[in-house]
Amino acid sequence: MEQNKVILIIGLGTFGLALCRELSERSDVYVIAIDKSEKQIELVKESVAQAIQMNSTEEDAFRALPLNTVDMAVVAMGEDIESSILTTAILKKNNVSSIIARATTSIHASILQKIGATEVINVETDGGKRLASRLISPNIMEQVKISGELVLTELPLPRIFSGKKLIELNLRSKYNINVVCIKRKIHDIDRFDNPMVRDEVLFPRPDDKLNDGDFLMVIGRNDDIDALTEL
Repeated sequence: MEQNKVILIIGLGTFGLALCRELSERSDVYVIAIDKSEKQIELVKESVAQAIQMNSTEEDAFRALPLNTVDMAVVAMGEDIESSILTTAILKKNNVSSIIARATTSIHASILQKIGATEVINVETDGGKRLASRLISPNIMEQVKISGELVLTELPLPRIFSGKKLIELNLRSKYNINVVCIKRKIHDIDRFDNPMVRDEVLFPRPDDKLNDGDFLMVIGRNDDIDALTEL
């Protein structure tokens, strides 16, 4: 009998919580969730296999964890760059074979790669888009395999969703999809009063309205995501 895949998720912000929510529904995955905040641990302790309150930047804190059994670690914190880098380095030092780390800038992503991250998820910039994913499925901009058929994917907003609120769409119930963030192009003026376009990343709330031209970063199974791109 095949053993469950052990996935360690460190950092329970919007991204980390969405991962926990999706992975905890799978019978073939054993999820260990870590955060330094007791409040965040309370949000997941009933749904994951283990929820541990600890500071992931302290190497001694990892001694009590069975890191030798971990198949994949996800460093989900992004805004706290120092913690993200230190945590990734500690995991690498302890021989965790697969480390997926979230970055918020291209420089952050470069540092994570250099210190040993196996995969870097960069939701704030376009630098991490994969040519292979574009060729295989033009509607999918970026894709990272999480477990089995479960993937993290960036895709353009289906036109029929434009102008609607997330709470109206109920993507989780109808399509088995969780929205991690929304990428949106904002027309602005630079300091020389020249028109410019900048990317903005929004972490979704139920009443957020989706706009034509938005991109969604979602977590779901391949078949469900494929169905979404065909709408």
